[in-house]
Amino acid sequence: MTLDETRQMGIEFERRVQTMIPEKELLEKLDTETIYSFLNQYQDKYIHDIYRSLDAIPSGSKISAHVESVLQSLLKRDWIPVTDPGVINATSNLIDPNGIEVMNTGRSVVYPLNPLFYMYVRSVSKVTKTFSFRSDKANNNSSIRVLPNELVSQSDAWTLIETPHDTLRILRRPAAVLSNTVADTNGQKEGQSLTVIYDQYTEPLGIEILYYKEPAHFDLMTSTACELPLDCFDDIVTGALELYIQYVSGAEANRRRQQEAMRQQARQQNNDNENS
Repeated sequence: MTLDETRQMGIEFERRVQTMIPEKELLEKLDTETIYSFLNQYQDKYIHDIYRSLDAIPSGSKISAHVESVLQSLLKRDWIPVTDPGVINATSNLIDPNGIEVMNTGRSVVYPLNPLFYMYVRSVSKVTKTFSFRSDKANNNSSIRVLPNELVSQSDAWTLIETPHDTLRILRRPAAVLSNTVADTNGQKEGQSLTVIYDQYTEPLGIEILYYKEPAHFDLMTSTACELPLDCFDDIVTGALELYIQYVSGAEANRRRQQEAMRQQARQQNNDNENS
């Protein structure tokens, strides 16, 4: 959306609030910051719900086209070489289901992810050598193979790595494991990372990762427009309005409970005074 369309989204939200909740004392609390707070809150929920429902959406349907349009605006592609300063190319330890630390005697490369990383789509490894292929460096043949990475969970990763008792294991596809943190050179923990496990026959050059970036929070104060396409306009306004109504209803119910508690306290105080 453009900045003007983003502004119109806030105006439409306020118009609907005035139509559905005309009480003056509630509208006085509805400033620009509040409006865009609810719009951004629902935007995050909207993207998260779409991502979770991808597998259930029929391919080729109208809703599929809409979802693809929405997610396309957030799609990013990064190339991360093993020579990147943030890459950790070392042996790693993983924990098996019994809580025992398992030493990985093969290759394990930790690739730091972009701070904008939000949701994983897929990734591939570019390599110069595998069990069944190697480039001919002597004849200046620097051929590169591209291997799709197989995304696995932390609990399953330990079954795919080499151990001292299985040093000749062959991985036809590198195993990729998402992690919330990556250790930097000072031993600090920060950011998100993708650990890719290779066998001893593979020489990686790096990975190319496709992901959805975190949608930017939009507001008029910083002239930041909503990044989603215009056909999300009504969905976001409607969803944000529902969140606001829930908030107002909860606040009103809480106010009534407090008033009733104060009335009960006053009645009790009157009874105590009459009995004394």
